[in-house]
Amino acid sequence: MGTLLKNPAPTGVRGVHVAWFILTLAGALLIAEWSVRLALPDYDPAGQIRFTQDAKAGVLLGQRNTTARQIKNSGDYNVAVRINRHGFRDIQDVSQGTERDLYIVGDSFTFGWGVEENLRFSSRLAKLTGRRVFNISASVNIDSYTKLISYAESLGAGVRDVVIAINMIDDFAEILPPEATPAIPDALFNGRHFLYRAKLALLTHSAFYFALTTSLKSSKWLNAVLVELGLVIALKDRVWGAPPERAVKDSVAALSKISSKYRLTLMLIPSRGLWQGDKIDELAAYHKRVRKSLVDAGLHVVDLRPALEAAGSPLRFHFRNDGHWNPHGHAFAAEHLSKHLRQAR
Repeated sequence: MGTLLKNPAPTGVRGVHVAWFILTLAGALLIAEWSVRLALPDYDPAGQIRFTQDAKAGVLLGQRNTTARQIKNSGDYNVAVRINRHGFRDIQDVSQGTERDLYIVGDSFTFGWGVEENLRFSSRLAKLTGRRVFNISASVNIDSYTKLISYAESLGAGVRDVVIAINMIDDFAEILPPEATPAIPDALFNGRHFLYRAKLALLTHSAFYFALTTSLKSSKWLNAVLVELGLVIALKDRVWGAPPERAVKDSVAALSKISSKYRLTLMLIPSRGLWQGDKIDELAAYHKRVRKSLVDAGLHVVDLRPALEAAGSPLRFHFRNDGHWNPHGHAFAAEHLSKHLRQAR
């Protein structure tokens, strides 16, 4: 007698089971999400720092009159970020600035990503120089720095002395006409970039995901497993390559225009890829080439690379799992920059 086979469940029944499973999973995730938001408010995405396109400034700024938190799920930092009424992260009011003051412009490094406001190099620079220093940086690139300065002037600031901190990783950009639409890079469609964008969306919308990944990354062996599976991208693999020559040329031209109106100092923030990863030689050549382009254009350049390397172990000035400077990096930059500013007087 042959083995009796049970009839498989009808398609409709299987569909009901799948639907119930999905509903149960969704309910569990919803409960987990709100439980984390209530129990661990620091992980609530609503309390995280947000940047928006500011209509008055014409650039991306922090949300005016807000206090939020900036947290790294690897545990590198958890700091308060206060944005003033003008959209800047500065306890001072730039509308009261005069030509005797110093204005610091830059991207996320200068904004003080991951460090308390009073520990940024701009705040330390004020103490070292005895001058009032206004930080008018934002999470933008060189193509927006003129707008930041113009916006400060529109508020009433008298701008003369400007320091622009150039992030050599990704600050150079092609300057497009206002009516032009930037092309979408092919990198946006590759798997690794898609994974990064998906993770970023989860980090900015889900407290449960933020808490879960924080817990996973706190374990070295679990984090190593995630890296091996490709679910976490190691910092050494997130160093971007050199931008195209057109971006460098356009950016140098934009900086030259700023220099023609203000007393400008450029501070070069070297890519950590100079000391880590598989693009050391490529980035070293790029750094040297860009520095020469800036100097040849007659711009006053303060290159931090030699000083950082002379100090030994340059990576110790960065967060362990984040490419930005830690408080020691900001302190080092302030000390080095203040010496150059005193010599330039």
